[in-house]
Amino acid sequence: MDALSTHPYLVSVALVIAFSIVRFLYRGYRIRRQFKNLPGPPHHPIWGHILVFADVQETLPPRIHPHILPHFIQQKYDLPPLFYLDFWPFGPNLCIIMSPTLINQAVVAPSLPKHEQVPLYVNPLAGKKALISLEGKEWKKWRGIFNPGFSISNMMSLVPSIVDESLVFVSVLESLADSGELFRLDERVTRLTIDVICRVVLTRRDHRSNSQIAENEIVSSFRALVDSQPDAQTINIFHLYDPRRPIKQWYYSGRLKSHLTRLLEERFVTRRTTNKKGGPKYVIDLALESYFAQKQAAKSNGFVDKDTEGQDKMLDDTFMEYAISQIRIFLFAGHDTTASGICYAFHFLSRHPQKLAKIRQEHDKVFGTNPSDAAAMIKELPQKLNDLPYTLAVIKEALRLYPPGSSVRAGVPGHFIVDPDNGEKYPTDGFLVWDQHLGMHRSAELWGPTVHEFIPERFLNTNSSGQQYPNPKNAWRPFSKGPRDCIGQEMALLESKIVLVLTLRSFDFTTVFDRNEITKIKPDGTEWAGRWKSKPNGIETLWDDPCYAVMLTTSHPRDGMPTKATKRTLG
Repeated sequence: MDALSTHPYLVSVALVIAFSIVRFLYRGYRIRRQFKNLPGPPHHPIWGHILVFADVQETLPPRIHPHILPHFIQQKYDLPPLFYLDFWPFGPNLCIIMSPTLINQAVVAPSLPKHEQVPLYVNPLAGKKALISLEGKEWKKWRGIFNPGFSISNMMSLVPSIVDESLVFVSVLESLADSGELFRLDERVTRLTIDVICRVVLTRRDHRSNSQIAENEIVSSFRALVDSQPDAQTINIFHLYDPRRPIKQWYYSGRLKSHLTRLLEERFVTRRTTNKKGGPKYVIDLALESYFAQKQAAKSNGFVDKDTEGQDKMLDDTFMEYAISQIRIFLFAGHDTTASGICYAFHFLSRHPQKLAKIRQEHDKVFGTNPSDAAAMIKELPQKLNDLPYTLAVIKEALRLYPPGSSVRAGVPGHFIVDPDNGEKYPTDGFLVWDQHLGMHRSAELWGPTVHEFIPERFLNTNSSGQQYPNPKNAWRPFSKGPRDCIGQEMALLESKIVLVLTLRSFDFTTVFDRNEITKIKPDGTEWAGRWKSKPNGIETLWDDPCYAVMLTTSHPRDGMPTKATKRTLG
């Protein structure tokens, strides 16, 4: 006490500490009390649901993707399709929704704003102007500018470009099949998706964007930026608060911006001479047209943007900032939906020979029995891709079983989710509202007893024997729903179809998860052999499948889906 009386500053420090502790405890008390009458697993007055999360995680394979956990929590505690989880102070409190009827009240009508966690996660990768983190009029304006480039009609005109990149992928597979080596399919497909994005967005095909053949500036910078993200599944405080991370992100973000700026400037100069009348229009070209049209319309109405005044037909700084952010988020999305869907289609078809035979039969019927003819036919008649219902069903089923992500929104005061069956109202204020795609896709209530089985026929209404499978409305949502659904979904589905057509009749694929074999994979520049290496805990499968999804910044197949490709003998 004498020390405190002679050193008043110690009293001040002690009071600040005491006040902070009391404030922390009171906030915790208020948050814990919030959950008193809300549906959810057993709630601990001190730990909330943190121990529930840990208990369920122990029953699952290592490094399992976090969006898988709510499904198992729901199953363990027999919870309804809307329930709450209390993770304070280690994360936002969650309102988890696994019902299409209920979640549409948050993502369709109305469309709640994105949660603050979204820009925190996305901005280091894509910058502050990516569509995924924009809101209100700003989002509406830039979504409108980029929509034309990703329309189905424009994507169909760009099919020849997608075919060209897919043929490079085929040549890579041929080399790997000749060598007989084990490789990570996820890495090869991801590089394909990056090249496709560069091609359809920027119409570039040179050493700077051909990542399937060799390392290049764009991919190396982007990969380093992705790898700089913190591991969300570690409790290592030195990793989570690594002081070098902001420096790395600033450096690699600057490098990526510099590379993309040069490509945009080059495209701006050459687009008038290379765009043929009636020919394909690349995404960035249509975005420029929309941007200039909006500026001209605003000028005609008497509005002048002082930031871009006098730059009506110039590649101004505003467009550059937004365009670079969109290209970066498109590249990031290539790590998700497209790459994941293609990989899992290969995986499930290799495990179901009858389904594989059926899809090959469809390709023979549409493109003839010589696989080498397919590329030219697709280029000449892209509409033939519309004649592949079973192929589309395979892609949809792969994305149903392993959706690459989900959507999160911020609850708002006064907005409740209302159960139409009983009128019960559930609050959203203060919660991260989670459109839980995997939980919905794996719900037996929605999809029936075959929910965990690979059955593409469920998207065709009936199979060959006339059996019907449930296909509930709005329950398939790997691209989300509503006004903020994925802008690139048409490109993802087209690319997936093209890749399957050009490969399935030429190769057999086998996934290999023997740990001794995985160690023999040659260095491939990925993080799988380093900090992302899966460590055994005695549990090797999920839903009887060794190729479960893990967290590698986003969702990816375990260990990069180690695969062997074998050339087929046709005759």
